[in-house]
Amino acid sequence: MSFNQEFIHFLISCPKRIKEAPKKEMVCEKGHLRNNMKLISDDGKFEFEVFIRVNQAFPENFSIGLVYIPRDGTSRITLLRYNGPHGPQNSIDSHHASSHIHIATEENISKGLRAEKSAILNYGIRNLSGRDIFFCEKMWYHGSRQIFSLYK
Repeated sequence: MSFNQEFIHFLISCPKRIKEAPKKEMVCEKGHLRNNMKLISDDGKFEFEVFIRVNQAFPENFSIGLVYIPRDGTSRITLLRYNGPHGPQNSIDSHHASSHIHIATEENISKGLRAEKSAILNYGIRNLSGRDIFFCEKMWYHGSRQIFSLYK
């Protein structure tokens, strides 16, 4: 399957519905609260997983992402990932000291890199309600408001 930027954008933004809801409570594992849910495109052609991770000691250190699950059995591709700060800024182009967004690119995929390797700084995402709003606007799916209300 060819992953051009138009197809990546389509996968991120196509309407989706919940196929397998997340657990009612986050699960604690190695100092992080975790949960996942499965989504399917409204036309039934594409499957996805949403992951949610929040550091227990430092809740601003979070990760929420959308993963495409190809039906042909090829590798899963993280299309979109929002992160809070999770490390010191140790170089002029480091993004780890601030909230940031990773978006899959055709270039990264064609080079065999992590699809979402590149990051864009985003100072507007600071807490759970902030990240769920940004995430839902980018990657819309039916029932998103009810799901994220579980974690407030």
